[in-house]
Amino acid sequence: MEMLNISLKKYLFPYNKFLTEADFYKCNQCGFTFSKTVFEMDNSAWTLLNINFHSYFENPTTEIIINQPPYLQQALMLKVLIENHIIDEKDMLDYAEG
Repeated sequence: MEMLNISLKKYLFPYNKFLTEADFYKCNQCGFTFSKTVFEMDNSAWTLLNINFHSYFENPTTEIIINQPPYLQQALMLKVLIENHIIDEKDMLDYAEG
């Protein structure tokens, strides 16, 4: 694992509104990158961070445009692919647990 030197302060508001410092690590073999800071948070700190972040971005009065993935379209496409035996749902992994 290689520690990445990433400063959250350089990222535009509002992302740094919720987490101002974090250590990121990257696997030298596969490239998987994660925040050690978030990974090591206790459940109450992570829950509060998650609620605050999503409440802000999913609030219709927030004057920010985000690029939400087309969840419904993705789900319908997966359903079509599975029903037509193009992919096997047993081999799927939902990284975001969404």
